[in-house]
Amino acid sequence: MYELTVGVINVLEKKVFDKLDQERMLKAPNFDSAFEVLFDTDLGEIASDVSIEKDIEKIIKEDLKKLKNRLSQMLEEKEKLLWFLFLKFDALNLKIALKKVIVPEKTIDFRPFDCSVESYEKIEEKITFLLAEKFKNKEREEVPFSEINPFIQKMIEYVFKDIAKVPLSKIDSDTSHKIEQAR
Repeated sequence: MYELTVGVINVLEKKVFDKLDQERMLKAPNFDSAFEVLFDTDLGEIASDVSIEKDIEKIIKEDLKKLKNRLSQMLEEKEKLLWFLFLKFDALNLKIALKKVIVPEKTIDFRPFDCSVESYEKIEEKITFLLAEKFKNKEREEVPFSEINPFIQKMIEYVFKDIAKVPLSKIDSDTSHKIEQAR
């Protein structure tokens, strides 16, 4: 049933930017040499696109978008399988949203991950609402927003169980470090 999908993933896996490629880039004597490493991976096709220039971050993001689109087409009937492949980016976006609301001065340069299952805007909107309720010391009511992915909703619920245990006086700039360590 999924033989084709598994086969495609196995082929794609062999081309993925891995730790060896990363090491080669880090040990390169200059930026141009590091950039050339990308041409030994499947990122070479994207790296050669003139419109992206030599922005490694944009190249990696574009590659992730292409991968997500390709897998999305193959798994169109089994959306939940796709979710599990990309939920990591939602967890990272959840951390960014928490930091942005709790310690905004430390998140000026943060950019959300585009390859998440749920849009960053929805996650941030929900986090902002829930934290505002905590800071007002009101009983939390149901969030009146559009549906959010059930797995991401569960992540948010776990986060707020932990946040509920923290007194308001303990939420400070050190919280950013604690958010980063959360799994």
